[in-house]
Amino acid sequence: MPDSTIGSIGSAYFLGFAVSSGKTPALADQYGRKKPYLTSLIVQTISYVFIICASNVNMVIIYYFIVGLCAGGRVAIGTMYMAEFIPEKQQDLVISQVNVGDAIIMMLQCLYYNHKNEWLPLHIFQAHLHVLIIILIYMYIPESPKWLYANRRYDEARETLKVVAKYNKANITDS
Repeated sequence: MPDSTIGSIGSAYFLGFAVSSGKTPALADQYGRKKPYLTSLIVQTISYVFIICASNVNMVIIYYFIVGLCAGGRVAIGTMYMAEFIPEKQQDLVISQVNVGDAIIMMLQCLYYNHKNEWLPLHIFQAHLHVLIIILIYMYIPESPKWLYANRRYDEARETLKVVAKYNKANITDS
């Protein structure tokens, strides 16, 4: 397979990421953080399954473009969504740690591919991990209280804060 074909896979991903980075974060302002984030994760996971099952490199390129389209939601909305549950004084530290973790994963992938030239186990692991994350977010993480408050959905914001307080083992009152 020519190097240009392999390069097209990465280019398709980054093209999708560039396109979605300009459009997807606005969806989080319109619909909340949870729905666009979960949608990005679900579509990305389905695309990974199609990549695993693909028998044609051109289809892999298309699926990686879709994965890139979802990356705008996963990265931009996911970071914003997470940050809105963290006290402001700790947000910079936590977001920096997440970015460092993301960079470490990239470095570990490079090391993995230097020693083992098999992409399939890594993609299967990633698809399974995405399914687990989707289930956990759907079941346990509420909508952003900051987004609910900003959109004057005060009762829902109050209920979300109660859920957060429960996870933090904090006592709060309705007042």
